[in-house]
Amino acid sequence: MKTVLTTIILLAATQTLWAHALWLETKPAGQKNQPHAVNVYFAEPDDAYELTDSKAWNNVKNFDLYLITPKNEKIKLHVVKQKDRYTAAFTPGQDGRYFVVLENRKIGVIAHNPDKPYALFFYAASVVDVGHTSTPVLCNHLHNTAPMRIIPTHNHKDSASLWVQNLQDHKSNLTIFGPSGKIAEFKDISSGELSFKTAGAGQYKIEAITIDKTPGTLQGKAYKNTYHISTTMMEIPAEQKR
Repeated sequence: MKTVLTTIILLAATQTLWAHALWLETKPAGQKNQPHAVNVYFAEPDDAYELTDSKAWNNVKNFDLYLITPKNEKIKLHVVKQKDRYTAAFTPGQDGRYFVVLENRKIGVIAHNPDKPYALFFYAASVVDVGHTSTPVLCNHLHNTAPMRIIPTHNHKDSASLWVQNLQDHKSNLTIFGPSGKIAEFKDISSGELSFKTAGAGQYKIEAITIDKTPGTLQGKAYKNTYHISTTMMEIPAEQKR
């Protein structure tokens, strides 16, 4: 089973929104002293991966990828450009819970509509468990780093749950997509555990959008609001695994 973390990039063209995604893919279970691979892709859902030399990739390539260890150390991972992905790896040195975190706060202001320029930030996180772990769902280094974090906590045949950390008072909506499309939407969510009924085995995409309507300036350009996009993905098994 693979857990894929997704960060969704929203680009506005007049009144139409279309989406590409940064996909952070890593297995949710690792082994001590064994390399653990991480892949980062860019594509629309269910479409071919964009080539890293494409214009589309060039707009989002300046992401940062971090590992947070069971000792609460935050380590930046070195990424390597491949034909259709960026790759990274880490070697767990002890049992416990590790987090892989992708962040991109460098895209700047988007102004397809000159009257409605906005800033766009991305956050995603995944859990990698090595051996026995009793680590809390969120560790200190995940606090105050994004307006919202989403962490898969349980993935069962008929139901699943997430841990949501919402740090802002701004409106936040969370949408869950199953193998056949959208299955649930939650409005104005706050911190805590969120459970939902699954709709069969397969890959589930979870996206939370927080809109901050406070105007400001970024990289010398004015914007009217900020979109904070926090995402993750989880695999629902055909049979319950735990």
